[in-house]
Amino acid sequence: MEAALHRSRQLLAEGSCDLLVLDDINPQLDRCIITELAVRDLIAGKPQSATIVLTGRFAPQWVLEMADIVTDFAELKHPVHAGVGPRKGIEF
Repeated sequence: MEAALHRSRQLLAEGSCDLLVLDDINPQLDRCIITELAVRDLIAGKPQSATIVLTGRFAPQWVLEMADIVTDFAELKHPVHAGVGPRKGIEF
């Protein structure tokens, strides 16, 4: 995880990206695998032109309060309920 955060900081500092997606980071925050301080520092250090997207369930309250946009997706229908197992490229 530290390597991923380091690379994220690097990309933002270089101006190499306008959009940084930290996919499924919220569960990592919830489980204290990544510290709140590390993510807060990443967000605080981003260029104004960059957007950071944090995804995943269990977003901590501080993320919800800090965010400009919060979206909650709800499963309405999924192939797993019809007995279809995980599909390469979709669920993993």
